[in-house]
Amino acid sequence: MQTLAAMPNRRALPALWNHIESRLDADLPEWRERVGGFGQLQAVKDRLAGRTWTDEEVFESVVLAVLSSNTPWSKIERVKDKLNGLFCGFSLEQYAELSKADVGCTTDLWQTRPMRVRPPG
Repeated sequence: MQTLAAMPNRRALPALWNHIESRLDADLPEWRERVGGFGQLQAVKDRLAGRTWTDEEVFESVVLAVLSSNTPWSKIERVKDKLNGLFCGFSLEQYAELSKADVGCTTDLWQTRPMRVRPPG
């Protein structure tokens, strides 16, 4: 198998992608549907077509990115419906009006997770 280091130019990237696709097809046949379900491929197409996002959409994206850091996406999927309520429908204006105690209630769930520290090396 050829390594990435052995592929010095962009012409090799299609071959690498074809190899990745064939491995995914063999090991995880539903991978295309799962990737499509994230909505990112459509978001890239929309961005290239000139679409912009509302403040609420950006706020939701930031929240999901922060909460999913070092967390398997399957866990985020299980609570994603509840996040809309916890974050005031991702309205920046409504969320900004919350008291510190109310904000604390939305963040306590994530702060109580045990932190995994991996040893160096």
